[in-house]
Amino acid sequence: MKVENVGGTGLSYASPKLDGVLEGGAGTGIVLIGDLPGTGDRESTPREFTTKGASYETCSLTATKGAPVTAAQFDEGDTYSDSPVVWAN
Repeated sequence: MKVENVGGTGLSYASPKLDGVLEGGAGTGIVLIGDLPGTGDRESTPREFTTKGASYETCSLTATKGAPVTAAQFDEGDTYSDSPVVWAN
């Protein structure tokens, strides 16, 4: 995924975490730990990720058995725990 700093906030070394969401809003319930071949690298934001328009690419992996993942969700921290940001196709 491509991550962009749209507000210019100082976000050096942040670790954006997206969770998979199933149809209806439920989480996948799957936790993957460790390196998995062919999945890419999950990286923190670079040191210079402090200006509006700065971007970088990283990898996040989510899975489920029996139902398709229909969206991605960010719900980390107090600001987003009750009102997550959801991206759906």
